[in-house]
Amino acid sequence: MKSKAVLLTLLLIALFTSVAVLPALAHEGECHATVSLYNGWARASVAGAPNSAAYGLLINLTDEDDTLVSASTDAATSVELHEMSMTAEGVMQMRPVEGGFPVAAHNFFPLQPGGFRIMLMGLTRELTPAACST
Repeated sequence: MKSKAVLLTLLLIALFTSVAVLPALAHEGECHATVSLYNGWARASVAGAPNSAAYGLLINLTDEDDTLVSASTDAATSVELHEMSMTAEGVMQMRPVEGGFPVAAHNFFPLQPGGFRIMLMGLTRELTPAACST
């Protein structure tokens, strides 16, 4: 029951903080983001490590389903959408997600350790606990 209360609190916080960043109405032929990353964070990098992963809650406050198909950051030379899973032999396996992360209308899609993540490949700088990036 407590986890439902925490989830509801997160959704309400996401609703009130995301309203300020909702995209303008789309004009014909233009592409506007409808999915926002709420409470995003990335693992601090270890010296010399070429990659890291970013997590958070993808939020879609629109009336239409959407899919995050790509992402970018100035902290890495490339970004990929990945999923962590276990093989039948109990070995953790990470692989790119084909087609992106689907986010239903008025819903969310969690990015978390042990599951879906945004991989930051070829870090351009060290990621520190207090650093911010775009």
